[in-house]
Amino acid sequence: MTLNDNELKWRCHTPNLFREILVNPGTSALTMPLRLLGHRLHDLAELAIEIDDPRLHLMMMDLTLYDDGDPEKTPPEEIHKTRAELQRKIKQLEGKPNEPILERYDVCNSGAVYKDENGYLVEYDEALALISELQRKIKQLEGKPNGPN
Repeated sequence: MTLNDNELKWRCHTPNLFREILVNPGTSALTMPLRLLGHRLHDLAELAIEIDDPRLHLMMMDLTLYDDGDPEKTPPEEIHKTRAELQRKIKQLEGKPNEPILERYDVCNSGAVYKDENGYLVEYDEALALISELQRKIKQLEGKPNGPN
């Protein structure tokens, strides 16, 4: 089995990470916080199943919050197949209308950072201006006749 570029990215086996932290001496103070975090992550995984968004499913697999993404419980070929199917669904969603005009990219000290239609990073105020401009252009296009009368 070969891995493509989409699969060569960060992953974390969250349950094993918690176990590894807690078996070390001096980490007993972390037992309760990690247990609470584990419960919250379990709730998050259940919510992701309810929402049924393939992007969320991939994130849950990357954090090993789903058995389908756990290499200790699921054969690698099955994980690969599930990931490929989710990536296919994501590509289908990318072409659908009602997507946000600008994609939220990250949060920095000055606030949210967005990607514009060309992939450039813009800050919140600039993003609002771009959205307003795009909405104005859409209204103009909707108001124009379809051709010469």
